[in-house]
Amino acid sequence: GEVIPVNPFELSYRERNFKYWKSVQVALPINTERFLIFEPWQAGINNRRISLELAFIMAFLTNRTLVLPKPYIQYPYGVNMSYTDVYDLEHMKAGVPVIEWKEWEEKYMTDYMKPNSFTVKCDWTDVPSQLSNFVYPEMPAEGTEEYNQIIKVRGSKTGTIYTPSTIPNFNNATYLHFTEAVLFTQFYAWYIFPKPHQHIFFEMTRLVKHHIHLREDLWELAAIVLDLLPRSFSTIHLRRGDFQYEDQRNLTPEQVFDNTRDILEDGEHIYFSTDEQPEIFDKTFVPVFQNRYTVSNWRNYSHLFNSTETPEHIVALIEMIIAAQGRAFVGTYYSTYSGYITRIRGYQGLIKNNTELYWTGWRWPDRYGRIPMNQKDHIKSWVQEYEESWQGI
Repeated sequence: GEVIPVNPFELSYRERNFKYWKSVQVALPINTERFLIFEPWQAGINNRRISLELAFIMAFLTNRTLVLPKPYIQYPYGVNMSYTDVYDLEHMKAGVPVIEWKEWEEKYMTDYMKPNSFTVKCDWTDVPSQLSNFVYPEMPAEGTEEYNQIIKVRGSKTGTIYTPSTIPNFNNATYLHFTEAVLFTQFYAWYIFPKPHQHIFFEMTRLVKHHIHLREDLWELAAIVLDLLPRSFSTIHLRRGDFQYEDQRNLTPEQVFDNTRDILEDGEHIYFSTDEQPEIFDKTFVPVFQNRYTVSNWRNYSHLFNSTETPEHIVALIEMIIAAQGRAFVGTYYSTYSGYITRIRGYQGLIKNNTELYWTGWRWPDRYGRIPMNQKDHIKSWVQEYEESWQGI
């Protein structure tokens, strides 16, 4: 008979595609002849993730070992972090060969620093990366159908089109080094694969889905909170603090309430992930929202955790997982944190309609200033996610 689609929110989160990646992983051997070095975007956790995804795919395309950068002071928490504090290293190693900075420094740094080392530096800071593209394996001849298709896909982008052949020694260099502030745009918007190589696009999106994901122990910590939330609830990411976009940072509780009232359901449980000061949140947002909803945030559950094991920067990672499980998720526009929550929802199969993209800054559906997740002919940068990153994989 006919198969009736299941509403995923009628199931518990454990019955859904919670841990969405494939768990069978085998580490790839390190390619000691060719390395890819990159300096990530100096900002929040998810901005650094965007750099990692771009570098990960470049290592895949060029058959290089990816060198994870040295630990860094993570904004805004002021703590020392590395990519392995956030993502599952063994699963990354099963996607492309990966070497951590300490081992790289001990074994290969001396050779890299030699004046005659075979190094290509990609210092493409003259053009914002969201305006450029990398076409692989080569740009088709001008005037061909394949060429015209790439121009169409680029939409209104006016930046450089990079290819392996436009960069001297790009394929042959021992060390390929991307400097700071180069790799920052959605990976699936930057890489373009002309016919007959379009299958590589899906190889690329699958690699990122299955090999760059939050550490598994973080999902189990999130489960402690999810087990106490109702089966169906909705979530809001409310970015405040020093967020540089004042029109989003300074939204009043009344504005957010009004903008979300046609998205959220009467009496629904709403989980807030927010960096707002606790006393301000309790005095302003809670009274407004409690008139119609049940409200909770991390502080309602923090007593369940050892504070030394769940410092602020780890809580931020756990909350991305919690927020992704909502019946509806309302994010902060321009926030890559909100963007990644949307991506997780896509990976888990929780987004069934490409208009399920809700923001605190606009009322739904009136005057809704957002770009649908399926709109492809435009400049896709870092301000939100698009269904291309999870569809078909």
